[in-house]
Amino acid sequence: MEKNINRIHSFDTFKAIAAIAVVFIHFGGFPIIGREVSVLSRFAVAYFFMVSGYFAYRIDNNHIKRNIIKLSKLFLISALLYIVYNIIKGGFFAIYKEINFFNFIKVVLFNSPQISAPHLWYLLAIVYCYILFYFFKRIKPKYLFLYVCSSLIIHLTIAELLPIAFNINFVFTAPPIVRNAWLFGFPFFLLGFFAKKKEKAVLSISLMSVYSIFILGVIIVLIEGMVIQTGILHDLYIGNVIMVISIFCFCIKNKAFGKNSLLEIVGNKYSLWIYILHPLVGNIICKTFHFDGYIFKWLMPILILFATVGVSALIVFAKRIKR
Repeated sequence: MEKNINRIHSFDTFKAIAAIAVVFIHFGGFPIIGREVSVLSRFAVAYFFMVSGYFAYRIDNNHIKRNIIKLSKLFLISALLYIVYNIIKGGFFAIYKEINFFNFIKVVLFNSPQISAPHLWYLLAIVYCYILFYFFKRIKPKYLFLYVCSSLIIHLTIAELLPIAFNINFVFTAPPIVRNAWLFGFPFFLLGFFAKKKEKAVLSISLMSVYSIFILGVIIVLIEGMVIQTGILHDLYIGNVIMVISIFCFCIKNKAFGKNSLLEIVGNKYSLWIYILHPLVGNIICKTFHFDGYIFKWLMPILILFATVGVSALIVFAKRIKR
């Protein structure tokens, strides 16, 4: 959505890395290191929200409205695609039984489109982020920052700390409680906005400090995910918050990072489509190829990633021809 603004090469490079991370969250059942890859990869969606917030700094209301309309259309098209796929896979009744008032509320209030595909919550949440930003961008920054801190504390308390303290997993019986614009999307969107607003302060941070903060985040998230076991994987860990902030600082300080690289091209052109399509491509591959064995457990996530990139490239190419 930032195609008319001067691109930042490092942002595009890490958009590709984040897209790869999302694929590995859902299909990265690597032997030995599968859980580690999953918990480390959970910085990815937060990063996408931060990039959008960064480019929202000082954009006018017309630009915000255009983004809302474009992303809403993309969400509806993507949801329709997955509804059709779900009907083909499980029959019309499988979709029909999900059409009820409770699921409607989950979509409207908590950005949870279970009837199509759960991962599309991101598209709906980013639409909500732009709507919220449209109405609240003139609020004093200190109040917005207070909202960021309080909402992330609430998120992490509900999603991680309470299950650890009381040995309960109630949150993931209803993921929308925390996985939505209110407690996930908009806080990170605003962090990206503040990173742009305070860019001079970010640039004054030494690279050594950025690297140290990133390593600290990695250590914390591995402790959270591997040592403090709750028997379930979360959408976000405290260490992921530290990781994504340090990654974002690195990108701002090294805007030419990855320039003209394959990762930059993938991040620029295909990352959003990779996010949208990877469950569809992955499910088709998994149902088509029933490979077993140690080697194939390593190769399958890579195959799904490359296949998704290929399909995404075909879609982008077809859109260009249509224009």
